[in-house]
Amino acid sequence: EDMQNAVNKPDALILAGERGIGKKTLAGIVAQTLVCESSDAPCGVCNACYKAKNSFHPDIIFLDAENLKADAKKYGIKNE
Repeated sequence: EDMQNAVNKPDALILAGERGIGKKTLAGIVAQTLVCESSDAPCGVCNACYKAKNSFHPDIIFLDAENLKADAKKYGIKNE
């Protein structure tokens, strides 16, 4: 089953690893796949893909470990 049509989509993904191995790139591809409006996801040309690729899709938030407290406050994320 492909990710776009999956019944149980993740609320969040945590990618860990050394600096420079492509964690943010992979996260961007996965996010774009999940929000793409095309059946051939990610199409790269629909409105959702454009917004995701240019970092202003409202459903995609990248949190950086170095700025976690500031990001959490900005997005209203509570640590429970």
